Order: sequence, then C-alpha cells, then structure tokens
Amino acid sequence: MTGAGLQSVYASARGGVPGLWIDCLDYGRRLFLGGDDPWADPARFVSAFTQAQQLLKSDLIDVRAEDYAASWLKRDGAGLEPARRPTSDLKQILGDDGLRAGLLAVLATLGDLGRGCAGLALTLPSPRRWLRLCVERAGGDTGEPLDEDHVEMAAMYVADFLRAFAECSLSALLLEEDGDPGSNALSLYQPVLNVAAGYQWGVGLLIPGSFETGPDAGVEACFVDPQAFSGLAEGGPARGVSVPAEYWGGKGEGFDFPPGCEAAYVRLPADANPEQVLERLKALRGGA
Repeated sequence: MTGAGLQSVYASARGGVPGLWIDCLDYGRRLFLGGDDPWADPARFVSAFTQAQQLLKSDLIDVRAEDYAASWLKRDGAGLEPARRPTSDLKQILGDDGLRAGLLAVLATLGDLGRGCAGLALTLPSPRRWLRLCVERAGGDTGEPLDEDHVEMAAMYVADFLRAFAECSLSALLLEEDGDPGSNALSLYQPVLNVAAGYQWGVGLLIPGSFETGPDAGVEACFVDPQAFSGLAEGGPARGVSVPAEYWGGKGEGFDFPPGCEAAYVRLPADANPEQVLERLKALRGGA
C-alpha cells in the first residue's frame, strides 16, 4: 500500500476539513478492556479496537509500537536484560524475532479494519526517543544529550526492524519525538526514511512542545502543538496539529484548526468521557 493513506487525510483532499488520525489505545484500554493489557490477549485486542473504530471512525487505524514493546518486555521479553549501552539494548530489543512476530500478527489482524478507512498507521518512537527509552529502562538519566553517532546507529536498527513489515499493508509511519529533535534530526534518521520511501509509506513526525527549526524536507507531514504551528514553514511538509489533551475534558474552550492545517493527530486520554469525546470529535469534523 502506498503513502496515499496520508494524503487522503489532508484537508486539501477533504473539502477543507482536516482528517483525524486517532490514537485510541489508552482510551480503549479503559473503556473496552477494563484497564487490562490490550496486547496480552489478541482476540480481546481486536474486539476492543474494532469497537473503538466503530465509535470514533479514525481516518487511519493507529498502532502504537512503543506501547506494544513495553508490554512485550514485561511478558515474553521479561528475560531480556538491559544492555549497558543504549544502542546495544535497542539492537537486542528490535532484533528479537518474538517482538517482530507479535507486532506483525497484530497488524495482520487489523488489516480488514484498515481497509474501511485510509489504512493502517504505525506510530513508533523516533531513533532518538528509542535511545532515551533504553536509557530509562536501564535506570539512567533520560535528560542527558545523546551523541549524534549513537542516534545514527539507532536509526539503522530501526530501519532494519521496519523491513519486517514490508508485506503488512501499512499506509503510514509516524515517528514520535520526546522534545525538539533539532534541525539535523532527519539527516540522522535517513535509514528509516529510506526504508519508508522504498515501501511507499507516508511518513509523519510528531513533535511535542516547542522547537527551534521545523523540518522542511524528508517527511510528508509534521504534527505539532497548536501554539508551535506558526513555526512550520509553508512549502515544506504538510502542516498538522496534535489536538491538546485538555480539549477532551469538555470544560475548556473549543478548538479551531489554524489556517493551513492539513490534518490532526489525536491521542485520546484514558479518562475521557465517552459522550464528550463523541461531541468533540463531531465538532472537529465540522458537525457542530
């Protein structure tokens, strides 16, 4: 499947209304699984995801690989001790056949659901974020800067990991950052971008908070906090926003897409009220 899955959620292809890329994992875990681990029982997982999609109607089916990996490390990967170096730890995690096979099975079960919208999207940590998670797993200080050579090495491991998903009908890939990635981040991530281009996946970048220099090439779309939207230059990647978590509480003001916004990434809070969620989704889609 090609990167048309991203293009089909752009406002420019939808009569001016930005599409919604909804991550309902935390919300669905509470609503349909009583807080249980969604990855522990494949049948329950598919049932919960199907119910969530029927309610929320995301324009892309989102699978968050970071959450899956955390669950796997507590279960099947519990014997995988953290390596001394973050790059070595990432290599052993992403190189484990069990991790890859489990995530492939999840994506395969969601194939039919993805065909009911723009397709399947895999959200995973950027190479830089993966390294920070490995530092955290080893009990280290996640605030220390990481050497660019290490980030580049991590990108090669992530790229190799992604080759396992060549035949699973992905439409899009979203790289999630944990802060400002810096102006040269995409050059360090090039192995990942090359794999995505080879498989014709649309690639998005999710950046929380503020940043100094927004990416101007290498990814198809960039999703940022609304207050940082003006920092995205026109003429670069498609400009998107991540809808604020407080919007779903139903107590604050409404949310207006900034001019030029092509799409929105939504991560529903676990404790969001179902009625308010549906009302606010309707408003975002221009129905209120």
